Amino acid sequence: RKSLAESAILRAHPDVALADDGRGKIRLSYRTREWLVYGSFMNGDWTEKPAKETGPKVDGFTVEVCIFTPKEHGEEQWAGRAAGLSVEPIFKNPSGQTPNILRHPYWSSYGCGARIPAKDLYAHVDVDFNNKPNRDLLTRTFEAVREALKAAGAQTE
Repeated sequence: RKSLAESAILRAHPDVALADDGRGKIRLSYRTREWLVYGSFMNGDWTEKPAKETGPKVDGFTVEVCIFTPKEHGEEQWAGRAAGLSVEPIFKNPSGQTPNILRHPYWSSYGCGARIPAKDLYAHVDVDFNNKPNRDLLTRTFEAVREALKAAGAQTE
């Protein structure tokens, strides 16, 4: 967290917010808003009432980093998580037609991750983005996350 808080990206862009839940999850966000989202069930039905969720505006994004031990987290819930730490698949096929991108009602999610073998930890990075994310700022924000994880010993490739 400290290396992200002191990173050049946050100093240069005060509109990129950093939040820490104190339990191993850090979230960087840029231009987000509250959305009303109806949930869906496996049988195709929808919830009767919408829930409030925070997600990116049209040009916004969030980058969430979760550090955990395999014992804490258990099995991976999303088999589509990309190996390594790269944000490039978002820009290679932004339509969400890749196995590493999930489409939600108002935005898409991309997930990747890496091991931190010396500490027996894993790092999952989830990026929520909308139709026209600020590509340069998202890339530089993700690179700050990648460098912080690399400094912690993550296998970034």
